[in-house]
Amino acid sequence: MLKTMEFAKLVGTTRRTLIFYDEKDIFKPVTVSPAGYRYYDYDQIYSFEMINSLREAGLSLEQIKRISNETNKQKQGTELRNSLVKLQQKILTLQASTQALKRRISNLRYDIYSSPKNVPVIITCLEERYWCSDNIDQCDSRIMAIHYSTFIKKLRLNQVITADNGGFLTNLPLSDYVDYPTSQFRFIQADYNPISKPTLPTLIKPAGRYLAIKTGRRDEEIMIGLQILKDYVQTHRLNIANYLWQFNTSMDVNQLGSSPEELLQYQIF
Repeated sequence: MLKTMEFAKLVGTTRRTLIFYDEKDIFKPVTVSPAGYRYYDYDQIYSFEMINSLREAGLSLEQIKRISNETNKQKQGTELRNSLVKLQQKILTLQASTQALKRRISNLRYDIYSSPKNVPVIITCLEERYWCSDNIDQCDSRIMAIHYSTFIKKLRLNQVITADNGGFLTNLPLSDYVDYPTSQFRFIQADYNPISKPTLPTLIKPAGRYLAIKTGRRDEEIMIGLQILKDYVQTHRLNIANYLWQFNTSMDVNQLGSSPEELLQYQIF
């Protein structure tokens, strides 16, 4: 048999915690002497570790009491499984928040959104996952608006949309930038909520260095930005990927899915 202080040292807690758990009927000693001294057994170590784990996982004392005092193993298992589901959901929510914060921190680090237009810069980006539409061939404004509206409606069934975390992915080698108006593209939206699983494809934007430039949203403005990037690549002898990542820089998005200023990026190898 172990005295309160001995058991507390063994399981890495305090005498005060053990007394508190006893008073709340959460974890009780094996016996209490006539003089009021509490005694614990080595067999109680596992039970205490389970309670401690549930506490660290964020369960309330009332939940822990209900689980630890449940004598029906089937009911106890159900309680534990329900707690596990809630904990997993909390973890996924925290992971989503972490990704959003990382992206904001990354944006602040190179401050590209507040930089002047048509000035190429090299930035470092974190890996990100995006929901995406199907490939869309060159089409007129009306058809583009229909595609964008359909894409956003599907996303809104699963999460709140933040338009500044969306944009386009275009299959466009920079050497062929003049083909931008007729190139195949997808609408993309950053996935910051891994709990929701919409019936839409996803893709990964790789981590690494990117050549970026801020432009206006009109095709002619984007073409000017792409020409500047092409000249920069040739001058500095860079090797870049064939996909153009195009992001909105504000929440002011029109019916075609673009903001007044766009951020263009090509990954550097």
